[in-house]
Amino acid sequence: MKTKLFFKTSFSHYFINFFCIICITLLFPSCERKNKPLDIVEVKRLSIVETMTIDGKNYPSKFQYYIIKDYSDDSLTAQGIRKFISTQLPVDLKKYNQYGMIFYKESAETNIDNINKNPRIIDRYSQNHDMVLYSEWNFGKFFITRKYRNGKTIPSDPSIEVLDVE
Repeated sequence: MKTKLFFKTSFSHYFINFFCIICITLLFPSCERKNKPLDIVEVKRLSIVETMTIDGKNYPSKFQYYIIKDYSDDSLTAQGIRKFISTQLPVDLKKYNQYGMIFYKESAETNIDNINKNPRIIDRYSQNHDMVLYSEWNFGKFFITRKYRNGKTIPSDPSIEVLDVE
């Protein structure tokens, strides 16, 4: 005599399977992100070196602007920015009275093409919508890092730590 087994599938079984599928689907993009390096591009049109002269002594300042492509407000991005900053600091950092690195997330408005066409978009739009980080050094010493969201400073992010270069 053959025995037939009938398995009753309950609602909770379907729910658990559905939940597992959703979790796996959400984890794949984060795994992909770990292997993909952060894409940061300098906006050469905005990056400047200025020199102020006081009593015959020159005080140069340098500011470099960057666009972060596919920006995500997470610890991996913070780690990528930290690594980028550490590799891009000028060797002659001490010669600058003030040195700043300004980072914007890429958007429909804030992108290389739009900035090249109209550099004032940085002041008119990007400052209040897409600026994400500002780091500054004075006379070669680290001064401050500020993180921004929608034009406002947000509390310091412990995952972004910039150490003095000396």
